[in-house]
Amino acid sequence: MKKKLYADNITHLLDQIVQVWERGGFPFCSEICSSAVAYLAVVLFSRFRVPVLLVTGTTIEAESMAHEIDEWISAEMGNELASEGSSALVFPSWDIVPGERQLPDSETVGRRLATLLSLGRGHVPSNVKDQLRNEAQPKVRFICTPVSALVQKTYSLSALVRRSKMIRVGDELDPVGFSDWAVAYGYEAVGKVTQRGEIARKGGVLDIWPLSSAQPIRIEFFGNIIESIRAFDSLTQLSTEKLGSIWVPPAGELAFIRECAQEAEKKDESDCAVSFIENLPAGTVVLFVEPHLLKERLDEYGRDIPARDIAHFSPETLFSRLRVRSHRVGFVSELPGHLGVDGLRSWIKSEANLEIGVIRFGIESLETYRPIRSGGVLPEVEAAQRREFFHQLARWQRQGYTVRVFCSSEVEARRFEELWDEYIPL
Repeated sequence: MKKKLYADNITHLLDQIVQVWERGGFPFCSEICSSAVAYLAVVLFSRFRVPVLLVTGTTIEAESMAHEIDEWISAEMGNELASEGSSALVFPSWDIVPGERQLPDSETVGRRLATLLSLGRGHVPSNVKDQLRNEAQPKVRFICTPVSALVQKTYSLSALVRRSKMIRVGDELDPVGFSDWAVAYGYEAVGKVTQRGEIARKGGVLDIWPLSSAQPIRIEFFGNIIESIRAFDSLTQLSTEKLGSIWVPPAGELAFIRECAQEAEKKDESDCAVSFIENLPAGTVVLFVEPHLLKERLDEYGRDIPARDIAHFSPETLFSRLRVRSHRVGFVSELPGHLGVDGLRSWIKSEANLEIGVIRFGIESLETYRPIRSGGVLPEVEAAQRREFFHQLARWQRQGYTVRVFCSSEVEARRFEELWDEYIPL
């Protein structure tokens, strides 16, 4: 009975949100605890059946929000979404200070492009859609991102597809030229491919792990003719499947951004660098979590952006870009409405004439309704986390860093060495 009364109350609050959107305004959901924001995202998707984007202060906060959403998906929607691979995605921010002469981490860029590829399924040629496995390309329902990522340039979905390559058995392809293209577009040249976004070439064999593929791919050449294409296991290095073709998208953004800056006058609009929000379907629900803190975060980030920087948009254009795409924009905060709205108006100056409809949720906690977590970490999740830990240590070594690992005993040190040999063989 208690849960039914609560559900009825949420339905009433959702109706108020819809009314503000129908009047062309911004709903401001006040006095809603942080743990309830993920629940609100799930019920908004249930209502509108469009993607829901949650904007947080940092990438870590975005990852935490995505985890919260995954818990509520199964509780509120049963197997309806879980069976469709609808886990919340994260579009991270570059892990560098604007203007620094430093490249973003390849793993961060890989996660950004993997999310774009998930959004871009409709732009992919029909003959390669089978390659976009569910493991790499879940259906997009929920995305979490830090606010700084929204002013960083990236591919438009159509531009990402245009710069991808289709490779078929029997095609003529220069392996050296292809390797150069892959490195220029963000793939990391390594001795052995162990994760997405890496490429390795040994004689007439080229290994690459495209962001769109569930497994790494081995391409064998006879001269410049492709003799075979096979998927293989990254741990055992043994072939798992014979393929007739493979679709290889870029694994980096900066080469494309520079290209756009150098040829700005020649490019049509669909081939230019865009903000991530311009890749979202029209009508997407966009929720800014604690907007007063997001404004501070974005102001701080914006002060570091150099004048005429080619990799960023002006933070002041954020809300106008959202309105052009007809997204449903809302704000959620633990603050009372009168405190949150004053600061919000100073942020959305370009839309100052629009209504900000305050809707008091008054939710202090959802712990009574929170899904009960199953005990322990799933074995496959634990194995993936351990593998990623050792691969990160290996990446730091390849980048020239000295890595020191301190163990509490000789037994622990020997076990560490055993795991190192298992995950990072010579």
